[in-house]
Amino acid sequence: MESPSRPSLARNVGATLAAVALTACIWRLLLPWDLSRIDEANRPDPDALGEGAMAARIVLVLALSSIGGGLLSAVIRSRTGPPIVAAGLAWICLVTWRSFAARVTGANMAALWPILGIPAVALASCLGIAANQLTRRFPHFRPAT
Repeated sequence: MESPSRPSLARNVGATLAAVALTACIWRLLLPWDLSRIDEANRPDPDALGEGAMAARIVLVLALSSIGGGLLSAVIRSRTGPPIVAAGLAWICLVTWRSFAARVTGANMAALWPILGIPAVALASCLGIAANQLTRRFPHFRPAT
């Protein structure tokens, strides 16, 4: 029997895995899987997102996944930190992986994403914590046990 003050390991792991899956789903909804800006023949791809739109969507994925991690931890009643951190790490992995695979003109700055991503995840974690605290402040948003 788990106490309300200390969630079980299963709840923590479940919320963490759900946050990673949520991050991948948000990525697929908001961004193309292929972040390339040129096609196989080294011509500009007319269907590619502009650089500003791509960056804005990448940041939006981070913000939404952090908020989602905070809400998941409240709904599943797990610890707040692991789902938010897992969502952020999943975001860093997705951005780095997809950036390395992208064909772009000029230098591919994919190696900088982990360096830039860690402070970005730390800032976005505040959004997840705020979302979690809002659900704790307003208990009618939480499911009944």
